[in-house]
Amino acid sequence: MMLSATTRWWQSRAPRERAMLLVMAVALGAFAWWFGLWRPLDAWRDHAVRDGARSDRQLERLQSDAVAIAAMRTRAGTADPAARRKAILETLASAGFAPTRQRDEPGVGLQLEFDAIPAPALLAWLETLRTEHGIGPASLHASRANGMLQAEVTFAAAAP
Repeated sequence: MMLSATTRWWQSRAPRERAMLLVMAVALGAFAWWFGLWRPLDAWRDHAVRDGARSDRQLERLQSDAVAIAAMRTRAGTADPAARRKAILETLASAGFAPTRQRDEPGVGLQLEFDAIPAPALLAWLETLRTEHGIGPASLHASRANGMLQAEVTFAAAAP
């Protein structure tokens, strides 16, 4: 019944009206396809491309960092214990401060204790030691004391 009413309505239109209605239906369909399907897919694709490029940059940075870490570990692990100790103490002296106590214990490594050291100076020294010699502390214990740091820095004994 509904189909026959629609057919009668369509047949009662002039050919020119039918053509205009068809063109309008095609235009609405194209609009719906463009805004409902094509534009969201296009936006999703652009988003995926940006995410992929960002992921590629992160992967390259991580791979570069992994290579640098491996190189530092190799340098630090194969260094002569005397050369490591010398590098630690020389960079400490060039930073302009000295430890309050210093112990070199077999199996543990070099332990340096500071009763009062400015935090920026301690961190700058450790960064210099890491970047120039590839040496980092095995442990670092610090606490505040009168606006300064009280710190104990231990450097592990070099691997034989």
